[in-house]
Amino acid sequence: MSWNANSVSNKKAELEIFLQANSVDVAAICETKLPPTKKFNIPGYKVFRSDRTQFGGGVILLVSDELRNDPLTLPTLTNLEATAVVLQLKKHSQLTCVSAYLPPTAPLKPDDLDVLLRHNDSVLITGDLNCKHPAWNNSSVNNNGSALLSYCGNKSVSIHYPEQPTHYPYNSCPSVLDLALTIYCKTSKPVAAPSLSSDHDPILFKLYLHPERSTPRRGYDYRHANWPLFRNILDSAFPPQGPFHSPADLDQATTAFTQAVQRATN
Repeated sequence: MSWNANSVSNKKAELEIFLQANSVDVAAICETKLPPTKKFNIPGYKVFRSDRTQFGGGVILLVSDELRNDPLTLPTLTNLEATAVVLQLKKHSQLTCVSAYLPPTAPLKPDDLDVLLRHNDSVLITGDLNCKHPAWNNSSVNNNGSALLSYCGNKSVSIHYPEQPTHYPYNSCPSVLDLALTIYCKTSKPVAAPSLSSDHDPILFKLYLHPERSTPRRGYDYRHANWPLFRNILDSAFPPQGPFHSPADLDQATTAFTQAVQRATN
């Protein structure tokens, strides 16, 4: 998903519900407006962020704990705010995933896009780029929109956009500002979801790639375990064994004991 939160700290609970309800693996969030000293965590996700030192702006990437990933340090960009991560894909390929934000008064710089698109096999850049053009369902065009369309045409970069508006300002017509740019990466048609508390709707889309997934290790708090209940379940699930007359008998008993422990633990 991609979403301009217009300040995210007070929307954490609804964001968490939205992520779970839509099975989101990666969330690119911009205009987070988080001061660098403000902590922000979502259970089940790693957080990669780039904050402004003054009020406003800021970008975050939330990446599911199940996805193998590595942070990517970006050089200083001229106008784009961005944070990036490298997702490990099957067959030893990689996807560079970038959460980006272009302030409305800043011109789009091709050099900024060059830096983001030069990494790895596949690249996804998504966020509020404040680029308007009829090519992605806007009723008007601005300089950044013309620059983006020209750049993507010359560089064979695909522009993905929803049919519905994503931005609903109080003083002008709705527009499509939240986009996804890809290279060597097939996606579904983005859909704007009328959810979450912001003047921007989030967009949802699928990437047709095959990420490497790793199942997080389950941890147990043994200090608060109900040991009498554990023992009772184990006693009932695993009655006394033996005698053992062969290695096969012992292997069978060992397997039964292991399964009994797992059931008691659960």
